Amino acid sequence: MAIKPTLSLKQTQTLSLTPQLRQSLTILRLPTVDLVEKIHSEALENPLLVIGAPRQIKQGPSAYDVALNTVAETLTLGESIRRQLAMMPLPAMTSDIANYLTGDLSDTGYLETDISETARTLGVTEDDIEKAVQAIQSCEPTGVGARTLTECLLLQIVEKGIERETAEKLLKQIPRVLKNKWEELSDALEIPKEQIENFSAALKSLNPEPVSNHPHDSRPMVADIIVEYVENRRIEVSLSDSYMPDLTIDTDLFSQARADAKAKEYIEMQFTHAQSLIRAVKYRGETLLRIARAIVARQHRFFIDGNNHMTPLTRRAIAEQLSLHPSTVGRAIAGKNLDLNGTLYPLSFFLGTGLKKGISGEVSTYVIQQTIRRMIGQESPVSPLSDDAIVKKLHADGVDIARRTVAKYRGCMNIPSSFVRRKIAAAQQAPHRSPGHRNHLNR
Repeated sequence: MAIKPTLSLKQTQTLSLTPQLRQSLTILRLPTVDLVEKIHSEALENPLLVIGAPRQIKQGPSAYDVALNTVAETLTLGESIRRQLAMMPLPAMTSDIANYLTGDLSDTGYLETDISETARTLGVTEDDIEKAVQAIQSCEPTGVGARTLTECLLLQIVEKGIERETAEKLLKQIPRVLKNKWEELSDALEIPKEQIENFSAALKSLNPEPVSNHPHDSRPMVADIIVEYVENRRIEVSLSDSYMPDLTIDTDLFSQARADAKAKEYIEMQFTHAQSLIRAVKYRGETLLRIARAIVARQHRFFIDGNNHMTPLTRRAIAEQLSLHPSTVGRAIAGKNLDLNGTLYPLSFFLGTGLKKGISGEVSTYVIQQTIRRMIGQESPVSPLSDDAIVKKLHADGVDIARRTVAKYRGCMNIPSSFVRRKIAAAQQAPHRSPGHRNHLNR
């Protein structure tokens, strides 16, 4: 049979992440100290990369010097997850997507990504994304990579030995579980009472924030963005250049080495790598500055009039304003800090959802938390405000908030319940007894 040349169409699927794009995304995510470390590491391997001294606006050691003198190194969440993924026998595409998604993990371990948008960005299917998400969710700590609170609790409860189907049914009935209506649930869901009891016991040990107990990064915090006040209530936003080194390419060495036939291929490859790094660092700075200026503009009243004027602002809103992907905004602000009059604020501090207030208004959750703090600070020690009382006061101001939300915000601020506050106040007001009097009572 003769072999004839033919033309045919073949559909293949590849991940549209070039090495340059991967490096750019990695650089974008890195905090300043980590980036300076990476730059010095790259310079040790690339003879063409020349590192100039940063312009030290403030006195003191550079971020790189501080990093070198930091004895204990704690892995960031992303690094920890990527190391775990590297140990898994994953298909190449799943591994690549999972590593990409680690850049969308929040500080508390939730995966903040839109599956459909990410699939379009990477040129893969939503099923491919889901497989990568499952790989992340199989990592420690349990619950990492969850996209909702329910999914986070589900991952943890399944690890404790509760069947997934049973857990999914009971998670929809948590109010009834907490009220110990186990017999009713057993009849309604056809689940043995013992399993519901086990679920209830396990529920008490779950963590709504899977990474809240993860070791915090011990590396020093530095300012990435500087906010300064100028005349007429104007604000100036700039990129801090106190720590970042100046990067250039040794063109003389490149020309000399390129003339050598044996060294030409190597030196051209290093030239490409150096260019790619410099572009990625420049893109990081430009993107970070654009986002910071957009945040400051939207939070203008916070910077001018104080903490009580924080505005609800989401990553998606900033992304739409700047024509960026929401995950790009998330990566850019991760681990980055804003310097305002010598006080460092994480850029993520200025982003957050809000609660409904009035007919069409909205108020920042941060403002609500500070309002709750003030209410409790002004309460009578003898008769502290209960969560229900706080809810009524907020409702009177037009804020639509539930009691469990008040309890959650109070817990975030490490403020004990009204019962505990009453006990503390009573103990502080109790008359001091001498050791002798106490011994007399004990006899």
